[in-house]
Amino acid sequence: MGITKNKNPKVAIGRDARISGNMVQQLVMNTLVGQGITVLDLGLSTTPTVEMAVVKHKADAGVIITASHNPIQWNALKLLNEKGEFIAAEEGAYLLEIIKNKEFTFAPVLDLGAIIKINDAIESHIEAILALPLVDAKLVQSKNSKLSSIA
Repeated sequence: MGITKNKNPKVAIGRDARISGNMVQQLVMNTLVGQGITVLDLGLSTTPTVEMAVVKHKADAGVIITASHNPIQWNALKLLNEKGEFIAAEEGAYLLEIIKNKEFTFAPVLDLGAIIKINDAIESHIEAILALPLVDAKLVQSKNSKLSSIA
């Protein structure tokens, strides 16, 4: 099973701009902190940015808070493994069983996790794209797009 039982787990979390996104992100982050997990708070992020941040920061998992193209009142969690890939169906079923059976614990107060703010996740993602061998970074920058002004 791909779900790790790391002694000091780290999870990267980002969200889209939905009205409820920040509220849901705070709830998820603080629940994880209560379980002794270090949270990398990416703030507003795209799904691929969170996927890449999991790998860059060697996180054990990732969470993207978004409901994609669903109506505004919806929100959801996209769960990633340590490779920054969506978890497999078996891992999802295993996780749901853990939750259903309440097979999780909260950390003692001296072992709580922490939230670390990551302010450059989107910029790091853009830099990684521009560094790809098939991307002509000078051509992209010459177009004076918003993308090239960040890089």
